[in-house]
Amino acid sequence: MTANKKVLVIDDSATMRSLIKTTLNPINVECASASDGQAALKSVKMEKFDLIICDVNMPNMDGIEFVQHARKDDASLNKETPVLMVTTENSDMIKGSGKEAGASGWLTKPFNPEILIKASKKLMGMG
Repeated sequence: MTANKKVLVIDDSATMRSLIKTTLNPINVECASASDGQAALKSVKMEKFDLIICDVNMPNMDGIEFVQHARKDDASLNKETPVLMVTTENSDMIKGSGKEAGASGWLTKPFNPEILIKASKKLMGMG
């Protein structure tokens, strides 16, 4: 068995962070969390993750801003880490902004747990 993959879950809702972590339990990943983009930026400068799951609408720094910073910041250890946006936002304009910022995928809330697991595994190269 290989070492656990590490996932950073960023959402301003504690309930949503918990739901995502619980959903990912069956694939045996280690989850860290942050309540907004600013807190998450600190995490990506201190630790390397295999996947980042991020909301869009958050206080202090939204998800798209976070992705832009995480991709460009010299101190970020996660410039190449896949980012899966999990959000209520589903307009083409917002999705386009996310993709332009460097998001790797997009799931709309409420998400289907099987789809979240499948997307997470794919983005982490777990088959």
